[in-house]
Amino acid sequence: MEKQEPLQNWEHNPEYQQSPVDHFAADRLPQCSRKQAILLGLFLGLWGVQFFYLRHPGWGWLAVVVCKVPILLGFILAFVAGQPQLGLAIGIGGPVVAELSGIVTSIALQTGQINSDGKGNSLVA
Repeated sequence: MEKQEPLQNWEHNPEYQQSPVDHFAADRLPQCSRKQAILLGLFLGLWGVQFFYLRHPGWGWLAVVVCKVPILLGFILAFVAGQPQLGLAIGIGGPVVAELSGIVTSIALQTGQINSDGKGNSLVA
């Protein structure tokens, strides 16, 4: 077995040093597609997937909460509190509102009212 040379006496050569790269900088992110965002809004708008895709995570989490919390609240009202009609109405109402937000976002994307993602990059066709 060879004896390894200690590194403590080696001099630093900046010629071999790479510069740090911010892999999450806005100019390094891929551009979002308008067509993909429209389809995500129509088919998965219930969960706010189009907002995550368009780099608006706050709106995406809001859509998730608007979809899921009324379902839980409706379940509690229907089975625990003994109000099945009210529980069903609330349990269905939240996801309907969340899906409507996806449809409205898709329409806004189609008409050109939304032209950029959350980082300011323009959308591609």
